[in-house]
Amino acid sequence: MAISKSHLLGKALSVKLAQQKALAPDLLPKTRLCADLVLAIAAGQGVEESLSRLKAGMGANWSAVAAFQFMSGKQALFSAECGTPGEKVSLLLAQKVAEAVFQEAGSAKLSPSGLQALAGAKLAAVP
Repeated sequence: MAISKSHLLGKALSVKLAQQKALAPDLLPKTRLCADLVLAIAAGQGVEESLSRLKAGMGANWSAVAAFQFMSGKQALFSAECGTPGEKVSLLLAQKVAEAVFQEAGSAKLSPSGLQALAGAKLAAVP
């Protein structure tokens, strides 16, 4: 009996998701830093402090776009779900805002002002 290509891809995806879920608690500090920056940009407040904390915690190569890219993915979602009850809402909100920004932007290159405009609109649209 032959195994279909879609079955193999489905199994590979399941394995990858299981690996990401297992790593999620270890990535919580990174998620917190990125979420802080995403929400600061969306609110238009404390952006420089949040960016400084991100760079101090993750390295000088990190940027607002990198934070949004990380937060828009499944790894950030899984990690946000590992947060404390008091922080989980804001981590998940940041993940949803970042995900919505990249869904709308598509492959367009975002400037800092464009990123802020899209993020602010997405944050305002959250019920």
